[in-house]
Amino acid sequence: MEATKVLEDVLAKKDKGESNTSRKRAVEALKTLFLEDNGPKQVVKYLMKLHYSVCQAFLEEFCASATDEQITKFAETFVKDEQFNNSSTANNIMYPKGFSAVLALASKEKYQPAFLVLLRIILHADKPGGLPDVCVKNFKKLIVDKNGLHFISNLSEQITSNKIGNESEQQRLTSFLKNIENMATATTKKDIPDIAHKIENTQQEILKHVLDLVKIKETINALTETLTQRDEEIKLLRDKVSEKEYRIISLTSEVAAKDNQLSEAKEQVDDLTERLRTSLKMDEISKNQELVTLKNDISEALKLDYNDYVKSKDNSYSEDLFDAYRSTLSRIFKLLKRFGITCQ
Repeated sequence: MEATKVLEDVLAKKDKGESNTSRKRAVEALKTLFLEDNGPKQVVKYLMKLHYSVCQAFLEEFCASATDEQITKFAETFVKDEQFNNSSTANNIMYPKGFSAVLALASKEKYQPAFLVLLRIILHADKPGGLPDVCVKNFKKLIVDKNGLHFISNLSEQITSNKIGNESEQQRLTSFLKNIENMATATTKKDIPDIAHKIENTQQEILKHVLDLVKIKETINALTETLTQRDEEIKLLRDKVSEKEYRIISLTSEVAAKDNQLSEAKEQVDDLTERLRTSLKMDEISKNQELVTLKNDISEALKLDYNDYVKSKDNSYSEDLFDAYRSTLSRIFKLLKRFGITCQ
C-alpha cells in the first residue's frame, strides 16, 4: 500500500517525522492507512515508532473528521498497545507520546479518550517513591511549555463535573497533578536560573489553580445536589398551585411559541426579500455587463473598513481589537451577501 511505503520512508529518515515536511507526510499517510485498514491498530503501531510530534499532529487532524466512537476506540487501542505499555521504553514512548496524545485530545474537547490515555500514564508512573523525573520533565516539555495547562484544567473540570471515571480514578488525577506540582517546584529551586525561575513559578501557580478548580468543582457538585433536593421540594409545593395558574402558564407558552414562529417567518420574508433584490440587481449588472461597476461599488463599500484595518494592523493584540475585527468581518460578510456573494 502507498501509505505504508510513505511511512516506512519517513521511518528510514533520521528525524522519523520530527521535521515539518516529514511530519506532514506521516500524518497524511496515517490518515490514509486508517481508512485502508478500517481501524486504528496499524496506525497505532506506526505512531509508536514515529517521533512523538507526529502523534499530536495526527490526533488533532483525526479528531476533526472522526466520530466520537472512532476516537474512543482509537484511544482504547492506543493504551492497550504492547509498545506503549512496555516499562523499559516508557521514557521514549509512553511519556512523550502519551502526553502528546492527551494534549491533542483535550485541545479538541475529547475529554473521555484524553482521560483514558492520561489515566494509563498515571497508573504506570504513580509509584510509592513518587513520580519518575522523566515523567515530570515530559509533562513540562509537552504540556506546560506548550501552554497546554488550560486544556488539562478543562479536562480536570470535565472529569469532575461530568463524573468521567470513578471516584478513585478522579482522586488519582488530583494526586498526580499535585505530585507534578511538587516535583516541578523542587526542580525549579534546584536547577533553574532567576528569570526562568519566575516563569516556572507562574506555571506552578497555574497548576495550583488547576487543583483549586478541582476542589471548587467538587464543592459545586455538593451544592448542586443540595439544590436538586430543594428543587424537588419546591416541585412538590408547586403541584399544589391551582388549575387556573397552570392554564395561564400553558397559554403564555403557546403565545410565546406563536411569537417565535411569527418572528422566524418575518426573518425568512426579510431574507427572501433581500435576496430577491440582490438577485434582480445582479441580473441587471450581468445583462448590462457592468462588472467593473460592481467591483468599484464593493471597493468603495469596503474602503472605510480597509482604512481602519491599515491603521490598526500593527497595533498589539487585545480583546477590544479582536471585537473590532469581528465586527468588521460581520459587516463585510453582510456586504458581500448584499451583492449576492455568499460563503456557504
